[in-house]
Amino acid sequence: MNSLNLGQASNSLDGAVIDVQNGTAFAMPAAASSLTWQTILPSAPASITVLIQTSNDNSNWSTGDTSTATAGAIRTFSTSALFVRARVSAVSGGDFVTVILVAKRVTTTTSTLAELTDVTISSPSNGQVLTYDNGSSKWINTGIATGAIVASDTQVIFMDGTQPSGDASLTWNKTTNTLRFNAQPLVTGAADDANDSEPALVIYPASGLEASIVIAGSFTDGAHWNGLWLDADADTGRTSIMALINGNRSTTRMDIRSGTNGMYLTSNGDIALTSDTAVIINGATNGISLASNLVFDDGKAIGPDTTTAHTAKIQAYDVDGTAYKTFATLTNGNTPDFSIIPPAGGTITLQATTYKSSDGSTGATASITTGDLVGKTAVFKNGLLVSYGA
Repeated sequence: MNSLNLGQASNSLDGAVIDVQNGTAFAMPAAASSLTWQTILPSAPASITVLIQTSNDNSNWSTGDTSTATAGAIRTFSTSALFVRARVSAVSGGDFVTVILVAKRVTTTTSTLAELTDVTISSPSNGQVLTYDNGSSKWINTGIATGAIVASDTQVIFMDGTQPSGDASLTWNKTTNTLRFNAQPLVTGAADDANDSEPALVIYPASGLEASIVIAGSFTDGAHWNGLWLDADADTGRTSIMALINGNRSTTRMDIRSGTNGMYLTSNGDIALTSDTAVIINGATNGISLASNLVFDDGKAIGPDTTTAHTAKIQAYDVDGTAYKTFATLTNGNTPDFSIIPPAGGTITLQATTYKSSDGSTGATASITTGDLVGKTAVFKNGLLVSYGA
């Protein structure tokens, strides 16, 4: 049994002497659904009837299509039969006949949504849309919300359940390119000065809430990571800034360092400069720790503020007394005062020979007894012994 191949021509009658006869039978391709056939008559007969016959058992045949054109013809018809052949059932005149068969697959197209297997359309009406129904696994025509959008000018529209809506707490001003939440700007494109028109990002947390901006490469708490962390704490009313380079989020409030050099503000309020000349300001004691000498620029000074009776002190730590003791005090006033007074349990040592009186005289080293005063002169200037002799 010969078989037709899809899209390929096969001759059921191939230049056969014209007469009543059956052509070669072919098995149709499984995917075929139509047949195009052509009759070729080199010498036109007076009359001819050519049949295309189909069968499902290759034994009993029925006519699927007919041509009586004496000049030849091309015709197409649909069929789902398993076998096909050509047959000349009547002829008068002519010489030879050829019948060519071509099997084709016909793709069925749908022209309406309802023809699709996963769509159910029932009583469609204007304005309806297709929505997917999980229960039936089909697309079903339904109406959309027809209520008016509840919003005012500049309010951002969002879905409130199934209803488009807006709220006064979220607005957009297209003139200034500003997005606001609770009347505060979140994002604004308005210029902040004549030379700057770049957008700014501002977050104003609502009462009782916190606002954070995080730009970082790692969020693992306690691990060192790089980035920027801005945090507004509604509980304390404080804003923390952490610009971290090799920083530690769990213990650092602000950290700007590269390796071990830089500056950081710790969570207990200490400020530290980490380098060979480190300076640490202790947030608990308000003390300043120096890794080197404290050096002032020319003409600069250390002293109290400008309030009357406020003081600045020079102190030393009493180790066994576990307290700082004051040895010198600068006191503000109409007549400012500098007092050097040894505290209880403390001593002051002055080498008089290295000090000078108001006229420039230096102190002298001498021992004076009562008998030595006879016939001799001791000279004191501003309480400083400057000479003693005959």
